[in-house]
Amino acid sequence: VDVDIDINDGSPIRYPPVACIDASSSFSLHKKKHLGTKLYLAKLSPAERTRILLGNDPGGQVLDRLLRDEYDQEWKSVLGDIQFSFLSFLHLHCFSSLQHWRDMIAMLSMVSIVAIETKYEELYTHLISVLSSQLQFMEPEFFEETDESGNNFFEPAMGRLIPPLVRTPNTISNSELNEAANSFWQLCLNKFPSFRFLRNENDHNEDNNHQVRRQQREEHTPIEDDDDAVVVVSMEEYEASMARSSACGNSSTEMKTKMLAEHQSRFPILFAAVLPHEDIVMTCARALDERVDVSLVREAAQYLEEVVDSGRDELVG
Repeated sequence: VDVDIDINDGSPIRYPPVACIDASSSFSLHKKKHLGTKLYLAKLSPAERTRILLGNDPGGQVLDRLLRDEYDQEWKSVLGDIQFSFLSFLHLHCFSSLQHWRDMIAMLSMVSIVAIETKYEELYTHLISVLSSQLQFMEPEFFEETDESGNNFFEPAMGRLIPPLVRTPNTISNSELNEAANSFWQLCLNKFPSFRFLRNENDHNEDNNHQVRRQQREEHTPIEDDDDAVVVVSMEEYEASMARSSACGNSSTEMKTKMLAEHQSRFPILFAAVLPHEDIVMTCARALDERVDVSLVREAAQYLEEVVDSGRDELVG
């Protein structure tokens, strides 16, 4: 008897979709490139989507809803999920766990600093401690890999989350949170010195110092080329120059009027044929193209030859 045995390699771990919506970034970019955000928003009503996307803290709203709908308001369950997904992809090579671990960290990094301080101090204090422990098991090469969107997700997430907590200790109401952030910062400096967010503050200060030094050099550098220096012109010279310009303009206008009257007397048929939307050259082109009136064609050809072509020769000469 033949027995068909279906060999199943197991089922992947299923996690709830997590939206990663950064208030400072384009929503359309998140929606197009991030599957979790697309699936999460698809479950919401239009009013709920509008409330999240147009709210002051989209990341905080996503965290609030996730705690309410998936974790029964237990922030420890959130940390447990992060630890479970980390161990699953680290030891079992579960890709869905890697995606969930990535999405949870990215989502938590997009919550505003105000919400972290006022609502989630304990959660983020322990989160940073958990991330510090997880980094001990990872090598710098891991973060050189790119995720599905082509960007390293962990480094930008830590760049959003850690620096505000480290650099503004006076605004943090929970000193344990500040201590955890500082410890995490030191860990990254020692093990992952290539992280760009560790250098942002120094680079910013160096750029400011460089700009100040350059401005000081420009202010104290004498002008060597007199042609580039500011020239002060007396009022008498200015008025004389304006008078000369006015005289030249009047003379030019009188000359053009005189030449126009002369052309009209020499080419009466041509000037009479000018339509409201045409200039004289356009009338010549139309007359030569239609070839209806012999006298008009003759004057058009003569005008182009004597007036237009001679004017071009003078310009060339």
